[in-house]
Amino acid sequence: MAPTKRTRSNTPSKSPRVRATAAAAEGTMLPSLLLGKVGNPVLVLLAGYPDDMSSGWGLANLKSLSEEYRLICLALPGYDKPRTAIRSWGWDLPEIIEALHHTIHFHLAEENATSYSMIIHDWGAYLGLCYQNKYPEEIKKIVLFDVGIVTKPPLVDSLRILFYQWYFALSYAFSQVFSVTLANMYLLFFYLFISWTPLGPCPHDTVPRPREEVDIQQGYPYWYFWFGPNGYIRKGPRNMMRPSLTKLLAPIPVADGLSNVSGRGKPSSTATVLSSKSKTRTCHVFFMYGTKKNVMFHSKHFVDTLSKTEGCRVKAYDCGHWVILSKHNSEIMKQMKIFLGSN
Repeated sequence: MAPTKRTRSNTPSKSPRVRATAAAAEGTMLPSLLLGKVGNPVLVLLAGYPDDMSSGWGLANLKSLSEEYRLICLALPGYDKPRTAIRSWGWDLPEIIEALHHTIHFHLAEENATSYSMIIHDWGAYLGLCYQNKYPEEIKKIVLFDVGIVTKPPLVDSLRILFYQWYFALSYAFSQVFSVTLANMYLLFFYLFISWTPLGPCPHDTVPRPREEVDIQQGYPYWYFWFGPNGYIRKGPRNMMRPSLTKLLAPIPVADGLSNVSGRGKPSSTATVLSSKSKTRTCHVFFMYGTKKNVMFHSKHFVDTLSKTEGCRVKAYDCGHWVILSKHNSEIMKQMKIFLGSN
C-alpha cells in the first residue's frame, strides 16, 4: 500500500523531490497518494471534509481497488497529515478546481495515461462535479457518493443545511481572525451535542472520527461557498460556481480513434469502434447515497434523471453520510467494480 512513483523512459530520471518541486512551481499540487500497478486503468479519488487521501475510503477498500486499477488518491489542499500546509484563509473553490486540474494532469503525464474515471464524495463530490462540467473530455465514468446536485430543496432541509454550514463557516472565520483553539472547541461542541439534534444533518452516522482528524482550519470550503468572493452571498446562485446536471449528462465530443476507453496510454480497439459509430459520448454516473440522514444532499430530480439515463445508476443504502465505510461495504465495492468495468 505504499505510494509508488515512476518516471517515463523517454525522459531523464528525476527524483520525486525534484518532480514535486517542478510541479509546485507550475501550480498548486493537491496532496496525493498513488496505489496499484502502473498501466492499469486510472481512478482518481477525491473526498472532502475532514478526510485525507485515504481516510474517507478505508485502506482495505483502496487495497482491493488497487488490485485492478491505478489509484490517484487526492485530498483538498491542507487536508493531509500533518496539517502544516494549511495557509491563512485557505483556498477558494475555483482555485481548488484549477489545482485539481493541474494535479491530475501532472500524474497522468507520469502514468502516460490520457483518461480516467472518478470516485468522489462530500466536498470532493461537489468539486468533482464542477470539474467534470469544466473539463469533461477525459472523464469516462463517475462514482458519486452521497452528495449530488440539489435543486429547490424543501424549506426544512434548506434551513438545516444553512444552520450547520454557517456554523462551520463562521467558526472557521473565527479561527482565522481570533483563535484556532477556541474555534476548535466550537466544532467539538457541534459534534458532541448539536449533530445529534434535529439541526444536525447526519444523526445516524456512526463512523468513528478521532478528534485529531477534525480541525476547524479545514473548514474553509464552507466559508468560501457562502461568504467568499465567488460564493453564494456575493455572486448569487446563478453566477457562483456550482455543478449542473445538464452539463454532467451533456454529449461529449469524441475524436475518431482517439477516445481512450481502456484508460491506458494507447487507444483500445473498443475506443476505435465507439468513435467510428458516434462523434459523441456521455459520462456515466453511479450515485450511491445514505438514507439515514436529516438532510439529503441531492434533489429528487437528480435521482429521477439519473435513473432514466442510459448507462447511469442510482442506489440507496440505509446508512449515513460515509456510505462506502458503512455495513454495506462489500455490496458497494462489488457494485462499483461492475459499474467501472462495464462498457
